[in-house]
Amino acid sequence: MKVVAYYRVSTDKQAASGLGLDAQRSSVEAFCAAKGWEIVASCTDEGISGTSNVIDRPGLVDALTALHKNEGEALVSAKIDRLSRDVVVQRTIEKALAQLGARFVSAAGEGTEDDSPGSKLVKTILSAVAENEAAIIGIRTKAALQAAKEKGRAIGRPPLGCEIDGDGKIVPGAEH
Repeated sequence: MKVVAYYRVSTDKQAASGLGLDAQRSSVEAFCAAKGWEIVASCTDEGISGTSNVIDRPGLVDALTALHKNEGEALVSAKIDRLSRDVVVQRTIEKALAQLGARFVSAAGEGTEDDSPGSKLVKTILSAVAENEAAIIGIRTKAALQAAKEKGRAIGRPPLGCEIDGDGKIVPGAEH
């Protein structure tokens, strides 16, 4: 079977380290090799949230295009949460795949083995869990930023001509 591999990491830091992407590639390639599937294209979204809409994910758009051009039968990612962390977006992607005569497959399984009612239930539950996890991560991040702000630490980029010192305070830049 011809498939397109899709990889995604949420942050630029994850993209720069390459570790998350390497792990995803290893997982997908091993899975496809075990199944005897041919990966006809690989597409990646680096530094893009799993809650982003399809149109805001150039790697995913490329993957859908590759499926159409290469007449692939499946889009494969390491896990469901690499495809999406939003149930509505997940369903939108699955409908787009169905229109192309393809389907989504998770290398980790996760209810993507077939279209049985039980598999659909597992996939829906895991999609909802991924969405919930994204929301919890957002809450923790906001709380951490607020705590840092309350301690007087600078959040974000310093104003022009300034820099952040070792204590996290905004100070005039070295040139001033």
